Amino acid sequence: MATPGPVSAGAARRTRMLARRLTESRPAMLGLLLVLVVAVSAAGAPLLAPYSPYEQDIRARLKPPGWRGPDGGIRLLGTDGLGRDVLSRIMYGARVSLLVALATVPISLLLGVTLGITAGYAGGQVDRVIMRLVDIQLAIPFILLTLAVIAVLGPSLPNLILTLGITGWLTYARVIRAETMSIRRLEYVMAARALGATSWRIVTRHIAPNVLSSVVVLATLQVPGIVIGEASLSFLGLGVQPPNPTWGGMLSEGRQYVWTAWWLVTFPGLALTLAVLGVNLLGDWMRDMFDPRLRRQLGSKW
Repeated sequence: MATPGPVSAGAARRTRMLARRLTESRPAMLGLLLVLVVAVSAAGAPLLAPYSPYEQDIRARLKPPGWRGPDGGIRLLGTDGLGRDVLSRIMYGARVSLLVALATVPISLLLGVTLGITAGYAGGQVDRVIMRLVDIQLAIPFILLTLAVIAVLGPSLPNLILTLGITGWLTYARVIRAETMSIRRLEYVMAARALGATSWRIVTRHIAPNVLSSVVVLATLQVPGIVIGEASLSFLGLGVQPPNPTWGGMLSEGRQYVWTAWWLVTFPGLALTLAVLGVNLLGDWMRDMFDPRLRRQLGSKW
């Protein structure tokens, strides 16, 4: 029977230490709990939602939280202007936010990391061209750029994912470029180049693994921005179209009832706030854990 090698043993030790430090951090545990609630609500919406998010009942419109219908069912978070259950729509809206985030991050990550490593390793004219593209896109306000792209392509879920993906690569490119420029000057990289290693081997074996921690942290911190961006575009009517429930769309529909049916904006807004807060708390913890300065402080224990 084979025994685990030093690499697997070291990975297991680091995993246990990460788990222990996660349990020791109350903000991180709160963030993890909030993220799990959103994920479970989104994945289990067809089973957990008490009503259909599309079923309309004009007789039950604008009922307050806790209202009991003629069928004996309780609308825990009330109903909207068309008599649809608010809780069910919030749960199905979480699916849209989660889907957009999971589909957008890989697009931004792949584009940004590729261009960042290319600019940092190649340098010269290639670096200047890529960085000028970054500067040009940064000069255009995010919401203005997304509005222009959505207006041209049309409002739909695929177009929303594509738009958020191609506008979110800038941070990856700038951070990864800086790290690549630092790594390529290290002795082991210069030694590999002197021994005849190809650029592809140097990038894949020496540079990419060393920027992986930064990529993970950036991806985690990008998710809240994507969730808010999707909600903003849906609020403006340029995201996922009705009758599909989205948190931004629910806020837009409920704004005309702010003074008469407060629950229509309060509960979707609260769901959006808690989801973003959870990812931010978890992302802050991950940033601290992957910080090279913290690893040096931990020394041999890490």
